[in-house]
Parts: sequence; structure tokens; C-alpha cells
Amino acid sequence: MSKKVGRNDPCPCGSGKKYKNCCLGRNQGSQRSHDQSLFSLINQGKKKSNFKECLFPDHTHCSDTIINAHTIPKGKVLSRIAEDGFVYMPVFGEHMLESSLLKKIGLNSATVFTGFCGYHDKTLFQPIEDVPFSGTTEQVFLHIYRAFAFEYHKKRHAFEMQRLLGTANLFGIGFDLATKDFADEKKLFDKALLANDYAVLTSFIWEFPGAANFAATGQEVPTAGFDQLPIQNILDESAPMRHLYFSVFPEGELTIAIFAWLSKFDTLFTDISVRLSSLSADERKNFVNNTIIRSTENIAIRPSSWEKLDPVRQHAFQSMFVDLAPTDDTYASRLLPAVVDFFSL
Repeated sequence: MSKKVGRNDPCPCGSGKKYKNCCLGRNQGSQRSHDQSLFSLINQGKKKSNFKECLFPDHTHCSDTIINAHTIPKGKVLSRIAEDGFVYMPVFGEHMLESSLLKKIGLNSATVFTGFCGYHDKTLFQPIEDVPFSGTTEQVFLHIYRAFAFEYHKKRHAFEMQRLLGTANLFGIGFDLATKDFADEKKLFDKALLANDYAVLTSFIWEFPGAANFAATGQEVPTAGFDQLPIQNILDESAPMRHLYFSVFPEGELTIAIFAWLSKFDTLFTDISVRLSSLSADERKNFVNNTIIRSTENIAIRPSSWEKLDPVRQHAFQSMFVDLAPTDDTYASRLLPAVVDFFSL
């Protein structure tokens, strides 16, 4: 039975995001109907196409083993959120909403990717793993770099998956473009790492009272600002897309949210920068909640916190998460209360 990828279907790149919010614009003109189940293809390809490579630009000191590196620190954050060694995370598959989108995942498997060797995963991220967060330029950079590395690796994985499955002619053009977009930004991250020059980001660091029972990282390509004027045209294959990255995590008795982009692209994000600078505390919280729902599947939630959530809100969240419920997704709308307040979990 043929299945065409719909705008609101999960993106075939395996990111977990809605197709229209991920690779749709990069795949215009290349999508075709095909005779195998989309999700079966994804499940077949994920294991075959997963590659192991240390993303640190200098491999001089790389250890022999590429590890399952955590995008959200295991010891400092995930262990704090977990219960009995498990957290809830979104899991996408062929029957993703048959029972529940969120499933219990063991700590050794939660938020992992094979993007760093053991040496660099340990030494590079020590300032955010072993030291309290104080908002230093280096700490902010490392949180955002880790979010970037995961997203870059994920896109490369998706492109390789399509190649191995023989579907690159259907979706590969879009994934190739998206990978190149991240590769452009990787050059800037790499240069900063090698020079120990971490002041390459424009960032917003928000502190919220109370330690959250969740943590998340992610990215998105802003196409319009709060004023709804266009920023980037995702349908323009000749123009590289620039990303906004974020990381949200409990720290002590606070919750920290970091939003950032490479400063080289400040002009592009002028309206967003101005508005993020002026948000009230409630608007900041709403923006975090809505952005997580719209932009990432890389979120871990304390099991008891998710389980005690009203089933109606669980369903509403899951429907919003995969865009099964209609919504206004302008940046301005993200300042309104979200269907789920993660901070109250």
C-alpha cells in the first residue's frame, strides 16, 4: 500500500518532528509515493545507518571507542529526573499514538547518540558535567554545542539511512541540504572549540524558581519573527537555513533555559532578539513550553510527574506534539499558555 508523507506526519528523517517543521521545504519537488510503509522503512534503516564518529574537530587525542554520549548529562541531570533508572521520552514508531507517544527509557539509552569518543565526551563537557552552572561563556557554549552536535549527527544519520534504504532519490535532496546547513555552522563551532573562543553565540539565559522534573534540548529554523515578518524561506534551496538552539535543565533549586544562535547571524534574528530581551517571567515560561512542544523530541520527564498528569492533558500534549491538533504556531502565539506546563510537572 502506497503512503505519501503528509505535512503533519513525522518527518521521514527520523527526527521525530512534524514533516512540515523539519524537512518539507528541503524536499519540495522530490517526494514520491512509495510501496512500503514509511515507518517500516525507518525502523529497518535506523540500526543499519547509525554511524559512529567523534565530532570534535581535532582527533589527535581521540580514544578508540565511540560511546553512547548523552545530550542531556546523565549523572547531573537525567539521574536527578529518573525514577528506578527510567525517564519518559517520546518514542516514534509505526503505531506511535496507539497507546502513548511517551515511553519509559532506561538511563543508559535516554538522549544518547554516537557522536563523541569517550575521551572528548568526558573532557570537553566537564565544565557543565562536574561544575555548577554559573552562566559562564564556556558553559553556555558547551550546552548549545552539545545540542547542535546531536542535531547535526541526527541529520547525517537520516541521510545515510535513506541512502542505504535506496530512498535517497525520494527524500535525499532535502536531507542533504539540511545536513549542509548544519555543516556550515559546524565550521564556526569547530573554530571556536580549537581556539577556546566561546564568545561566538548570542544567548539568552533565563532562570526559573524551582528545579524542574524535565530536561530538553533542541533546535529549529525560525521562518518568521514575533512580528510575523519573514526571516528565512525554507523553500529556497539556494539559501542555507540558520538555526536557533536551546537547552533546558534543572540546576540546584532552579531551572535554567538557554536559547542561542551563532552571533554571525544576529542580523537575521534581530526581531527575535529584541523580543526575547523584553519578555515577562510568565511569557518566558510559556515560550519555553511551546518551543519544546513544537521543536524537539529530545525531552526527558520524571515518570511520576508524567503519570500524574491528567489523561486529557496527556492526550492533548501528544496530539500537539505530532501536530494532530490545529494550532497557531507563530512566535507571538508561543507567549500564550501551552497545553502542558512542563514547569508544573
